[in-house]
Amino acid sequence: MRLGHASLTGDAWSLLDCPGSIEFAHDAACALAVCDLAVVVAEAAPGRAAGLGPVFRMLEEQGVPALVFINKIDQLDGRVRDTLAALQGQTRRKLVLRQVPIREGETVTGYVDVVSERAYRYRRGAASERIELPPAMREREAEARAELLEALADHDDALLEKVLEDLTPEPEEIYRPLHASEASGAVVSVLLGAAEHNNGVQRLWKALRHDVPDPQETAAGRGIAPEGPPLAQVFRTLHAGHAGRLSWARIWRGPVKDGAQLDGHRVGGIHRFPNGEAQKVPEAATGEIVALGRLEGVTTGATLGADAPLDFPQPAAPVHALAVVLEDRKDEVRLSGALQRLAEEDPALGVVLDPESAQTILHGQGEIHLRAAVERLSTALGVKLRTVRPQIAYRETIRQPVTQHARLKRQTWRSRPVCRREAAYRAAPARPASPSRRRWSAARCRAASSPRWGRRPRRRRRRGRSAIPWSMSP
Repeated sequence: MRLGHASLTGDAWSLLDCPGSIEFAHDAACALAVCDLAVVVAEAAPGRAAGLGPVFRMLEEQGVPALVFINKIDQLDGRVRDTLAALQGQTRRKLVLRQVPIREGETVTGYVDVVSERAYRYRRGAASERIELPPAMREREAEARAELLEALADHDDALLEKVLEDLTPEPEEIYRPLHASEASGAVVSVLLGAAEHNNGVQRLWKALRHDVPDPQETAAGRGIAPEGPPLAQVFRTLHAGHAGRLSWARIWRGPVKDGAQLDGHRVGGIHRFPNGEAQKVPEAATGEIVALGRLEGVTTGATLGADAPLDFPQPAAPVHALAVVLEDRKDEVRLSGALQRLAEEDPALGVVLDPESAQTILHGQGEIHLRAAVERLSTALGVKLRTVRPQIAYRETIRQPVTQHARLKRQTWRSRPVCRREAAYRAAPARPASPSRRRWSAARCRAASSPRWGRRPRRRRRRGRSAIPWSMSP
């Protein structure tokens, strides 16, 4: 996950870039817990839509508004409606197409805005150029517009009357219910573009300016009162070398000033990241996402400045494991501290020292997740690491109870003592595993001795002789 800051037409924006792999789903869940709106970037190929199913489910569970940006539209081979149908199969929210692609042969060269009914031509590395609406696109544009109005009319009575009376609404009459429906999560707008060539990016920014809810609306939806002391929620912890420990936090109520006290923790610096570089600022306003410095003891998901903690997602159970091996054993002390910091940065990552195999084992959400963790670990330490499969501590035990009998005879000059022994062996019931106890119980055994014949003779003292043990008597 990456944090960045930007400004557009005087508005300040905090941007979170999350990886798209399902193995990093916890990073996306943490970002959704503090954001106002999510932009789901989908590829134009319909076959890739299935990978976005978990993302749409997280959006629905957390109630976060969203936009869909179909990227690489210049590489689209089929119809965009096929891609839209594949995406619709992954979510219960209604997807509405706000742009219709313009083709020249098999290449997508522009789009038609369904709401404003304006046509634009893509220009590589520059803003799109407005053109006349091609006559061949009028029928397809009218069809997409009718689908959009039908979806919005289900949530707005004024627009419904216009549709039933077969009247053409003005663009302003469409934007208002569109914004309200997106904020409530009833519909999701779908935009087109090719980010590599900067196609459709400016139109996406304009949509974000109009459709992203205000921070006060998002806070109210999470039950946060607008008045009160400063309130911040930490959603990620990062160790940034010389900058020390940084806690990425959403400021639900501000302002938060440098040096302020939040629940007994002093803020040791406030950082923003314009152009990807850290910049220290004196304070953070309401709605901003910033990095708070040196909040020792504050973990990911903590709420600072509130009586009750805010809801925060918990990581899923690990499904994959790898053992970490150092090339040089003299770096073991440094490795221990680095593993602790790594576990603080990524709650979905588990670190276990197996007492039986003496291996350091990383547990995570998949091989890609663990490889990325090992790469960060190697970069932070500056040492060489390699990964192997964890060793399995196999155990042996008996399958069924066994009883053994033994008989001991010993002939002496006085008597014939006999000793019989009986031993029973059975598998003990399994005990719960713990780091300080074996995971499997060894077989227990019992033995009973029962002399039945013979009797040890008493020692006799004769005159003039000393007592002699019976076993040594002649």
